[in-house]
Amino acid sequence: NHVGRAGYREICAGLRDARDKVIGGIGAIDGLRVLTAPEMCLVAFVSDDPDVEIFHLADLMIRRGWYVQPQLGMTNSPRNVHLTITPANVPHMDRFLVDLAEAMDEARRVETPEIPPMLAMAIETIDFSKLDDATFDQLLQAAGLGAGGDLPEDRVIINLLLDRLDAAARERILVTFFNGLYVQ
Repeated sequence: NHVGRAGYREICAGLRDARDKVIGGIGAIDGLRVLTAPEMCLVAFVSDDPDVEIFHLADLMIRRGWYVQPQLGMTNSPRNVHLTITPANVPHMDRFLVDLAEAMDEARRVETPEIPPMLAMAIETIDFSKLDDATFDQLLQAAGLGAGGDLPEDRVIINLLLDRLDAAARERILVTFFNGLYVQ
């Protein structure tokens, strides 16, 4: 009510224009592509460059101050990163695209961290439905998910580990982790 119909239309037009700018800008960065043409303001993109892990790119963007969300792969969708365009970030989309191109270049030059072999082996052999809470907490700490919700600055390994798991295991890990944030 505060902005009225005209104000609402103006906000929507700004969001649409920013979305179109971001879609075009991502398409102009070698090795990136928009996953699907969005109708609204959530733009998901993937890396087609075999030298660039999308979760590593997300970490590099987060370091640059952008709130982008890595998404795990699902049956019908590859792992990707999405950006929600809001009225607050519309004026900053040119800077976002500059930072994204720079992060892509950096991702090509800097080796993506790899999952430690022992952790990779453990994750493939564990039946998450049978773990007791103490063992589960030890596993989360080994993966870098410390007590109190502390996350490492680089989350690529955590995302790669989660991406390897089936939906039930992912759910158990995420529920246990987030529940732990509220335990005193």
